[in-house]
Amino acid sequence: MDTLSGEEARTTVESIQRWMKADHIWKANDQEHHLNVTEVRVTSQPAGALFDYVLDDEAKIVPERRSAYTQEVGIVSIGMNTTELLVVREKVPVQRFTGASTTGVRRLLELVNGQQLYSLGELDTLLRANKLDISQALPIWEREVTGEIEKRWGKAWRRFTAVILVGGGAILLKNSLPYFFNGKGILADDPVQSIARGLWKLSLFQNHNRKN
Repeated sequence: MDTLSGEEARTTVESIQRWMKADHIWKANDQEHHLNVTEVRVTSQPAGALFDYVLDDEAKIVPERRSAYTQEVGIVSIGMNTTELLVVREKVPVQRFTGASTTGVRRLLELVNGQQLYSLGELDTLLRANKLDISQALPIWEREVTGEIEKRWGKAWRRFTAVILVGGGAILLKNSLPYFFNGKGILADDPVQSIARGLWKLSLFQNHNRKN
């Protein structure tokens, strides 16, 4: 499944902005809370991984990673359902390199469950408990993931400053996928939380710049 583009993407973005840009009122512990959202910017979710990599916990640019902030960086996000690819050039997504496929961790579990002996939930629980034998299915799944990367990026990744790997699936492929990129692949410090942490760091970075 490809990411949204063109008129469909524009309509979706406008709908999100209309929903978010408003007064929001809610109750928690019998106390009413109020938040007025005056500005909404929509970006590709995996872009958060770039800011997690480039910014430290105080939202300051890490000196030795500054080049990644202004040059081309690839991001591979492997979640449960999809593998998402994104390239950011000078903080702006490059559309032709952006895409998604259904080669997420679910696909690995389907390969393991060839005889349909388990439910997806059971397999997921076993995988998280490190009690699922994925030794035979893992190389097959890895080839499917790298095949999608080659289909979308071809050899262009060789020009990227770095390729950041995030998501639970990146942990499963930590012993092989970084080497596919010939030294450019970087497994995030916390692959599962990287995107959320990056978006949080970005908000701190933007707030700091506004004050200055």
